[in-house]
Amino acid sequence: MLISHTSPEWVQKPQLSGYVLRYLRNGAEKFRTQDNIFTLEAGQFLILNPGTQLQYSPLSEKQDGIWIWLEPRMVYQQFTNWSTQYAGNWQTLVTDQKGAPQWCEHTYAAEHTPLGQFLNTNDHQLDGEILLEKLFSTQRMVFEQMAQLTSAKLSTKMELFRRLCQARNYIHHNLDAALDLDTLAQVACLSKFHFIRLFKEAFGQTPRQYLIAHRLEHARSLLLNSSKTFHEICQEVGLKDSSSFGRLFKRN
Repeated sequence: MLISHTSPEWVQKPQLSGYVLRYLRNGAEKFRTQDNIFTLEAGQFLILNPGTQLQYSPLSEKQDGIWIWLEPRMVYQQFTNWSTQYAGNWQTLVTDQKGAPQWCEHTYAAEHTPLGQFLNTNDHQLDGEILLEKLFSTQRMVFEQMAQLTSAKLSTKMELFRRLCQARNYIHHNLDAALDLDTLAQVACLSKFHFIRLFKEAFGQTPRQYLIAHRLEHARSLLLNSSKTFHEICQEVGLKDSSSFGRLFKRN
């Protein structure tokens, strides 16, 4: 495992030779692969597989975070041991024809995954074995969500899940905005009908239920950890009517 706090030379190569994790504390960056374009923002991390063709560019003057390079043989060995211990149908979703793990390449909100929470609290001193365990746990969770999608083909499920995650990340970064289904479906590049159905299949809630839940959770955190007034918190989480917000908060 190699760790770097500045952009390392193995990211500048046209094709990755190992698994790459990028965790960003501050700033913004863009990653272009042969299949997708990812915008990485503060509080998110990105997972990339070996063989990925990559173009990297910063989007802000300063970036603060870490790069982690994982040797494929080490990942495969640990993955084999771990998947034997925790056997399940999910394993067939995360391996290629050679049995090597192929993770879902996407940007993830750090606070909502085991790996992200580990990076948030341990990014200056990382234990490689624990990091891999958190990576496997995160991907198991992701592929279990992905398995709920009704599409038969794995490649289609991965693409649909990527689009759903784009909309979910958009919710996380725009809690104070007047979000509606048309906007979120557009972000996911799906029709409104398919977006609602697929979002609930993957995440167990409709987009509206998910949005309300995260607004209330963010409000709860602000009430506990900030000196902001109740009215200011209402504005920050996008619930402008304080009386309705109070009833909604109490009910939940």
